[in-house]
Order: sequence, then structure tokens, then C-alpha cells
Amino acid sequence: MDLITISGIIGVVAVLGLAVYLLFFRKKKETAMSLRAVRGTTTARSASVTEGITSVVVNFTSVSLNGNGKRLTFNEERSIDFLSLEPNANFLLEGKDVPAGNYDWIRLVTGTDSYVEKDGVKYSLSIPSGNTSGLKLTQGFTVPENDVANFAIVFDVNKSLKEQTDGTYKMSPVLKLIKYVPPVVVEETVEETV
Repeated sequence: MDLITISGIIGVVAVLGLAVYLLFFRKKKETAMSLRAVRGTTTARSASVTEGITSVVVNFTSVSLNGNGKRLTFNEERSIDFLSLEPNANFLLEGKDVPAGNYDWIRLVTGTDSYVEKDGVKYSLSIPSGNTSGLKLTQGFTVPENDVANFAIVFDVNKSLKEQTDGTYKMSPVLKLIKYVPPVVVEETVEETV
């Protein structure tokens, strides 16, 4: 055999060995996923719904993702005030390992401890089907491989909240899934010259 044939055979064996490794032995890498809840903006007319209200607190008990032929459920209880939304206090999921791939939907299950606070008084907040079948977003999304996936669910509180005749509140959430881009903090030092 000549040198060209031997190097060709070694090349083919190397390519086949790499293919076998990638197909059978390499662990599929998972990626970190974060999911935030953010408050949407609305028109001035619908903003009057929340006039006088100081808190709209929704208690979430789990988040489910459906895709890649399986369903992932994270049972973590979180309460989020959609009128305050303090930075870093609004995570529904934070840094969870999620297999890369395409997902069909997200489901948010709510607890029974949600409320609206107005003039210092807490009123019950009901979310139809929230604690049984949950709030389902059927907008598909992709979690990239070997990367951090940051998403946000935008809750339009003003369009979602309705005051009932008995003084309680009902929320039929208007939701939208978006890619979340964390804000950039710029620190600058200014020196005074005399």
C-alpha cells in the first residue's frame, strides 16, 4: 500500500470513530433556562382598572414545558406581585436544566393564595382553571443547545383583571411569551477636573 491509501484509510476510520462517538457515547448537553414574569403595558383607558390597587399577587405552584417528546414539570411555589415586579424577584424558573430542542407549550399552575390589595384591604383573586389545568401558552419556542435560554411571559394585568360585583377580583390572563434580554448596566466613573 502506498502512503496516500494508508492516510485515506486512517482518515475514514477517524471520521467513522467520531460519528460513532457523537451518536452513541456523547451525552446530550442540557442548557440552562430561565423564565420570568413581566408586566405588560396597556393603554390609559384599560389602566384605570388597577387604579387604587397596590398589589396584584399571583401564587404559582408549578411550571410545565412540553416538547422533545416529553413533558418537564418544575414544582416550585412562587408568588409574584405584578404591580411591583422587583428586579430578580419575578423568576418562575431560574437556571433550570432543560434539554435543548423545540417546545410546543408552557403551562403555569396557580395556587389558591392569589389576591388583590386595594386601600390596605386584601381581596380574593380567582383565576379560572388556574389551579387545575393551569394557564397554557401554546406559542412554541426553542431552547438552544449549550446556551442559556432567557424567556419572559408578559402578563397584561390591566386587560386581565376584572372586579366582581361582590368586591373580589377575577383574572383571565392575557399572556405572551417573548425572548428576554437582560438589561445592561453601565457603570461610569466621572472624574472632576479643576
